[in-house]
Amino acid sequence: MKHFGRTTPALALVLLSGSLPAHAPEAAPGVDGIRPGEPTDHGTEPANAVCRIQILVEQPGYLYAVPQIREMVLQSDAIARVIAVDTTRIDEHPNVRFRTTEVLRGPLTQTQLTDEGYFVDEDGFNTLSVPYQLVRRAGGSCFATSYRQGAEYLFLLKRREDRLTPYSVPLGPTNEQIRGDDDPWLKWVREQLAESPGP
Repeated sequence: MKHFGRTTPALALVLLSGSLPAHAPEAAPGVDGIRPGEPTDHGTEPANAVCRIQILVEQPGYLYAVPQIREMVLQSDAIARVIAVDTTRIDEHPNVRFRTTEVLRGPLTQTQLTDEGYFVDEDGFNTLSVPYQLVRRAGGSCFATSYRQGAEYLFLLKRREDRLTPYSVPLGPTNEQIRGDDDPWLKWVREQLAESPGP
């Protein structure tokens, strides 16, 4: 799997102590991350936190602001509903294959996506209120890479060189598990796209 050395979007300055998925953008070194067990005042605190995002550190509750979440949606190159199908390995990294069930914003012509991840036995729904202002609990190392086989997710995808990936905004809600057509997060994203459909 290729390693992408691009900078993180202007939305957030990322300061890391730990490792990212092999294809994730590199981040500025030299600042310790949040320590495991450090208290937070929201319901989705990272379980194995090694990610520190300066724009979040400066805000109450370590949360993205709602306008920033809207910007994540509107700046996505593609948005799709996907189902986690099976696992594979690419360049020694565990990957999950996803089947696309609906494209909310395109272009997205492929019916399958593959990206770094692994299967877990439990659901991983975000415990915050919609719009989610932080990644689900599995995102302790900047990106949530755990998935439940057969579960559905909403991917906010950005193009990184020759591929689309949901791993674009550290600790952002870019690959959240959803509960079908009536899911509140899905409805909120649809509303943002309806107001500003883009290209």
